[in-house]
Amino acid sequence: RVEGDFDVVAHSMGVSVALEVAARHPERVGRLVLADGAALLHGHALSMEQIERGQSRFGPFSRLLNPIRNTAWDMMGRVPDKLVHQVAMGMTTEAARSAATALMVHDSGPALDAIRAPTLVVWGGRDEIVSTRGAWALAYRIRGARLEWISEAAHTPMVDAPEAFADRVVRWLDGDDTLGEALAPRRIPADRDGSCNNQGGRMVFRGAYRKIEIERCRDVVLEGVRVGSLVANGSTIVGHDVVVLGGAVAVSLRKSRLKLAGGVLRGEVPMQLYGAEVDLAGVVFEGRELAVDAVGDAKVLCSLCRIETDAGAGRLHGFASLRRGRKVSLEELDDLDDRERGRGG
Repeated sequence: RVEGDFDVVAHSMGVSVALEVAARHPERVGRLVLADGAALLHGHALSMEQIERGQSRFGPFSRLLNPIRNTAWDMMGRVPDKLVHQVAMGMTTEAARSAATALMVHDSGPALDAIRAPTLVVWGGRDEIVSTRGAWALAYRIRGARLEWISEAAHTPMVDAPEAFADRVVRWLDGDDTLGEALAPRRIPADRDGSCNNQGGRMVFRGAYRKIEIERCRDVVLEGVRVGSLVANGSTIVGHDVVVLGGAVAVSLRKSRLKLAGGVLRGEVPMQLYGAEVDLAGVVFEGRELAVDAVGDAKVLCSLCRIETDAGAGRLHGFASLRRGRKVSLEELDDLDDRERGRGG
């Protein structure tokens, strides 16, 4: 039993435990360090990570395996939890599988909303065991969190780069709030527009734009983007640390795929979808009444996402297949056709 106040430093699977401790005992937890958290995302998202990681090993032939990826999307919400977890884990020992299964059925979203301790998220830049999507999700979903990368470290920064890791931990616990980066969703003045039209190769957007329009482009990357609106048609996009501060519609996707980790989508309607597939981790929807407007059929996978509207706040954690005309609002969270989605609150 621990008496009095205390700080918490957690790694890998211990991160989920630390989140619950900090959320349930905010008056006792002084400061929080979270390193390379494992199994934070929804089971479907973790499964897709495994599939896409294997697909990437085929290099220029990776698109030949797109039918497998597409089948995985089509089966979401219709396969047993046990199968989803087996695909997602990729672990060999029974103890590791049991621990990972327990974490994958757990939604840390409520804890993320409740944490008040100053939090430092530390991640190894060479981590190949857990996705960096977890780092961006934590940094965006924990109020006031700061994100620090240790470029030379893999999944165990305390082993891979012990001096660098110890330096960050000691400084943070001593009250140094200058570590890392605060990902405040602020508008950056911009006088340029970004566009991609019929481009087959990788194209990267960084920095601030008034708007970005993507037309029939593959492998578009958004890194640290601040933009007024994002419109895409017939394209595939991945990104992290993206803030869209739109007017009427922040993000509009038509027959496109978007995979995003860490960000804010703000507009009268944060996201409008038509024939789109969306995989979001740690994204905050800020809208007048809605989070998502499905003007055409769409598939939405959310891990640790949050909705904020004039009517209040709620959470999205799971998969939903949206039929044309379906709108995702706070009032409709409990009615989404998804038997595995975490309940908003």
